[in-house]
Amino acid sequence: MKNVCFTLALVLVFVSALNGQTLLCSYPLSSDAVDVTGNNPDVFLDNAPFQNGGVYSNGIYYGDEPTGARIETPLINNFDFDDFTVIIDFFIEEYPANKIPIIMGGPTWRWVGSYVDKNGKVSLVVNNMSDSFNSDEVATLNQWHTLAFSYNHTSKELQLYLDNNLVLNEIVPILEHGDNENKFLNANWGNGDTYKGYWRNLKIYNSSTVVGIFHNHELDGIEVLVLRNALKIMIPQTEKDIDVQLIDMRGVNLRSTRFTPGSNMLDVSGLKTGNYILLFTNPAGRKSTKEITLIR
Repeated sequence: MKNVCFTLALVLVFVSALNGQTLLCSYPLSSDAVDVTGNNPDVFLDNAPFQNGGVYSNGIYYGDEPTGARIETPLINNFDFDDFTVIIDFFIEEYPANKIPIIMGGPTWRWVGSYVDKNGKVSLVVNNMSDSFNSDEVATLNQWHTLAFSYNHTSKELQLYLDNNLVLNEIVPILEHGDNENKFLNANWGNGDTYKGYWRNLKIYNSSTVVGIFHNHELDGIEVLVLRNALKIMIPQTEKDIDVQLIDMRGVNLRSTRFTPGSNMLDVSGLKTGNYILLFTNPAGRKSTKEITLIR
């Protein structure tokens, strides 16, 4: 009995250690700027009072006006740019004339962020605003919503969730993060835009899969054999037709086709030596990616 209890205690300690390693920070932002995990310094606040159950951002860019609201985390300790999740509750006070960032990663190099436009639709931007992905999902005014976005370097997937619903699942072969500015704020320094509304419950994880937030959207069972001038792709008989895209490491779609269950061939003649990504999507929207290497 003592051995069983001792083993159970070790398991609990191990699980606790894993949980602590995954959750990098947790800022409730309801009455103070403290990270309750104790892993990071306080969020920096300027002209950002606590009210309505969160911290208020007045929509004025602090780089232009002394009354502007600044909400900015410190550099997050042990942050993993290859595998992460950012979750935040937000409350929009009014829609912008064009669009504003709900939350932005990086002040001088905007490597990832989420926007809301004049119609309330949410979107993602990456790589210093050079790539953007728009959704049709609307965040309503004067209501708390939960936003979550994640990146998985292995699958190259960048995902956006609104209120626990997957609204974007994009392939981003390269996520450029500048000078490793793993801090998050309420403004885009480059455009001088500042969010108008409230934040609360900011949590950041060094994992792209968080229990209770993300669900399994993986499409399983597809096999790929790389030949000299073609890819042999086996689609499971349990699937229906599958949409297939061949994407280069810049994110350019080179081939698009639809395959049926069974053996299929995808022509890759004329493509150079290098790494490429195959994106598979079934009619239900479940996705899978595979990275391949062509050698000439």
